[in-house]
Amino acid sequence: MRKVVYMSLCFMVIGCTQEKQTDQESNEIENDENIENSSQPEVVEMMQNAHGVSNLDGKDISFTFRDKQYARYSFNNQYSYSRSGENEKGEMIIDSWRGDDFQRSINGVDVQVTSKEENGYKSSINSVFYFALLPVAISDPAVNVRSLGDVKIKDQMYTKIEVTFDEEQGGEDHSDIFIYWMNKETHTMDFLAYQYFTEGGGIRFREAFNQRDIEGFRFQDYNNYEPLAGIELIDMDIAYEMGRMELISEIVLTGVKVK
Repeated sequence: MRKVVYMSLCFMVIGCTQEKQTDQESNEIENDENIENSSQPEVVEMMQNAHGVSNLDGKDISFTFRDKQYARYSFNNQYSYSRSGENEKGEMIIDSWRGDDFQRSINGVDVQVTSKEENGYKSSINSVFYFALLPVAISDPAVNVRSLGDVKIKDQMYTKIEVTFDEEQGGEDHSDIFIYWMNKETHTMDFLAYQYFTEGGGIRFREAFNQRDIEGFRFQDYNNYEPLAGIELIDMDIAYEMGRMELISEIVLTGVKVK
């Protein structure tokens, strides 16, 4: 009888101890998640402040990228966008839109386009502005931010975050996944990577250079890398450190004006 009572007490003590440990572990996990979640908007805000994002509010912006001129104009609290340049036939193409109104002209003559063509032109122009004005768009309503912890790149510590998009208001490329690295000393976005799934898909890694301040906003150009086969998006910083990437292009903006 004593043996039975003793064993019962042991089981009760063990059960209480395990339950206490489980509760403690759950609380620790919950606390870690709360810390991580609270740090996400803070990281985005620090990056945007370091780049002077607020200095672009209501401003007109223009620049040249790959022989085409891009412009964003502010009008009655709404932005209009345009892209102009010659095609392979030497024809001057101008695409412009504000809100739902889109227009394409060829050599000064307005032409009709299909809904699919319109969406394609808009998506292409939006993509250029997205990268040119980073980290402006990281706080858009459709954006989801997840902390990936701190890592070291070239002996400098970085906070690493992942950005995904809701399908609603996330645009045609809402399935794309981005990773940004914030310098823990300067709070600037020195590296970014993304995985896209259109036209066969792929992964790119970009290294910022030629950083310059124009009217209070930090514009920067990028070395554009493609990782070797088999390397996943999450490991881009490791692949970069190991030299397991190929430089495929430079992303350079010229003639940048803000007013």
